[in-house]
Amino acid sequence: MSEKNVWFKLSRHRINALVWIFFLLLLLGIAIVLLLFINIARNNFLDLPIFEQAIYGGISMALLGSSTFYFRKLYKACINLDFITPISEEDKIRQTGVFIYFALRPLFSIIFSLIIVFSLREGVLTMVAKAELQDGFTYAAMIFSFFGGYASGDLVDFFEKVSRKSILNFFERNKT
Repeated sequence: MSEKNVWFKLSRHRINALVWIFFLLLLLGIAIVLLLFINIARNNFLDLPIFEQAIYGGISMALLGSSTFYFRKLYKACINLDFITPISEEDKIRQTGVFIYFALRPLFSIIFSLIIVFSLREGVLTMVAKAELQDGFTYAAMIFSFFGGYASGDLVDFFEKVSRKSILNFFERNKT
């Protein structure tokens, strides 16, 4: 076990729960992506506006990216025996934190996907005279959302640094 992972306190039951969570999120993401691809190929038989397709596609790809990354992190930790079975009350508290760490990352990726899709939309609409999105917008939103989901841990750190700096700068400029 590596020393950096001594905080990985997780019971076999919780590991199995996370495996099922990530597996089901992968299946859900794949199903939604396939449905959207078929919808686009069949000239929008679901009658979804492009922006809605981009939101659903972005969320599903973010779930795929995040679940892929954290599923991999989970099975590598299992293979390397980086998890320690909780024994003490302190270990059980740490186990709760580790479980939340893994379980919430896909939800964070959904938030980041929404930010990505809305940012892309605003970026595209500010550059064109007539605001009409095409299927390519959905594909771009899906691709960027996958990477946002895959890097959701890094995005949490990025937003923490940027927001802290922005807030501090705001208050520094507005001192009375």
